[in-house]
Amino acid sequence: MVAGPALARDPGRRRRRLPGVAVNPAAIRQAREAAGLSLAALAGSEVTRSAIHNIETGKTRPSMPVLEMIARRTRRPLKSFLAQAHPAPDRGDAEARDGTLDELERRCLAEDFQGAIGLGEEILGRYSDDWMRAHLHYYLGQAYVRLPQPEKGLQHIRQARLIYERLGDRCMIVECLDWEAVAVSLQQDARALDIAERALALCDELDPCPVPLKMRILGHLGNIHVHHHDWQRAVDVYRLALDAGGSLRDLGQLARMHDGLSMACQELGDQTGARQHSSKALALYRLLHNERAVAAAENNLGFILLKQGQLSGAGQHLRRALELCESLRYDLVRAAVVHSLGELHLAGGRLGEARQAADEAMTAAAARQQPASLAAAHQLRGMIAAAERDSGQTDADFQRAIALFSEAGSRDRLKECRAVATSRARPSSGGRRPRSPCRTTS
Repeated sequence: MVAGPALARDPGRRRRRLPGVAVNPAAIRQAREAAGLSLAALAGSEVTRSAIHNIETGKTRPSMPVLEMIARRTRRPLKSFLAQAHPAPDRGDAEARDGTLDELERRCLAEDFQGAIGLGEEILGRYSDDWMRAHLHYYLGQAYVRLPQPEKGLQHIRQARLIYERLGDRCMIVECLDWEAVAVSLQQDARALDIAERALALCDELDPCPVPLKMRILGHLGNIHVHHHDWQRAVDVYRLALDAGGSLRDLGQLARMHDGLSMACQELGDQTGARQHSSKALALYRLLHNERAVAAAENNLGFILLKQGQLSGAGQHLRRALELCESLRYDLVRAAVVHSLGELHLAGGRLGEARQAADEAMTAAAARQQPASLAAAHQLRGMIAAAERDSGQTDADFQRAIALFSEAGSRDRLKECRAVATSRARPSSGGRRPRSPCRTTS
């Protein structure tokens, strides 16, 4: 599968790579020494001893997989190795252009997405060079998607892809398609699956195929299958991702694989596997000091325990998730946690608290224009109304949920909602609960 004439192979064209990650070399050396590691021990089998020496002396910059390996072995957060911010460069200077990209990348890696957007939007109009503009759009798109503001992110990612197609940079085209799939998935648009599969096909055509990129695409593809409730395909894709990684040990990727596998295993009836994978994902995110991912993983594990009837354990994880979301101002996952808490309250017979949570989840889904999440909130409200024996409100909420699931093209969720509506499911009746809309995708 190809993206068009612009992707025709041109042996004479050299692909311009993104610069290595800008780091503080002294911080890497200090972390290695504090961990009691020699140069060879830190290098392991992934890189050479001299490569670590060159990184520590500032002669070379590490790639992202190498920097993640260093962070893992020294047990330090990746953020602690990033170079300090520096002023935006003046227009027209070649070294300054590289400095601009370094700073944008640094802010994205440090999860300072607002800072990245502020810098990128400020300087975007200063450059006419296609390569520079493509990279600026690429980083801006990433930052908006991660906030998440997928609509704005898509505008930049698609603009970047158009420029990369003109430049014939096949690797960056694949990168853009992967981020585009994530953004479209956040909009709960069924087209995300086609975009992710296109990214995977083009990634396999690259020579050599970049393994970390392929793992990331497969992880996102697995998340999309989870969203579509295609559980067996999700498991198959996640396992492909783990096989593709081989000896590569990217903890972030492994965490996302376990996260997705936990949900798929649960739906396939493997409750033990579901809890094990979810616990592993949470532990890895904590090791990486990725607080946003920890918040989402706490919600996912709490929701699994809730569906298994372990209300006390579920409540502990969900409350921790809510506290993290509020401290981080992470509204997307907060809305999902509130939804999960609504189900917890319903299962515990606290109908007033359940309705309050469902209403809040509904307001958040409507504000973000997420039809599937809005439908799930109506389904939850319908179950609460059924528990209150309010048949009129029950019918109204279930009818609205069915209409929204139908409009969103969520066939599995539509089938499930109709089954719940027919039985007027209560927590004690064994009926299926609506699923939490929160999945970790970045």
